[in-house]
Amino acid sequence: EMVWYGARDAAMDTAPLVDPGRDYLLLFQREDAITLTPEVAAALGADGRTPTLVVLDGTWHQCSRMARRAPRIPELQCYALPEGPPSTWKIRTPPRPGALSTLEATCRALAILEGDAAVTRPAEAWFEAVTERLWQMRGYARPDD
Repeated sequence: EMVWYGARDAAMDTAPLVDPGRDYLLLFQREDAITLTPEVAAALGADGRTPTLVVLDGTWHQCSRMARRAPRIPELQCYALPEGPPSTWKIRTPPRPGALSTLEATCRALAILEGDAAVTRPAEAWFEAVTERLWQMRGYARPDD
């Protein structure tokens, strides 16, 4: 489900973020973030609440502001990804080493939460195809990593 924030003349609908039957996990690198490991993921839901991933989408600066200012978002427990392979999204320069695109970060989090990397392979294949096509459209050779 998508919750929009920052739309002109529209307040953010926080109703999807207040279900007591859900345990909301904000995927965002903050100082108080818990590293989302398989062990942490396995413990989620032990209290009967459904783990629900919340992902902010925008530039790093926009997401940082959303994490502090958007209604309900600052109250959510933050989870950060463990170190992993570098981003394959070379269309833009990452703001810092280890930064990932929203889709890459979401896929990695879902793979950890589901305990199976295969669940994200279709999205990752699509992402790779889009990246490749963008490079072709711009007339560039894809950079080697």
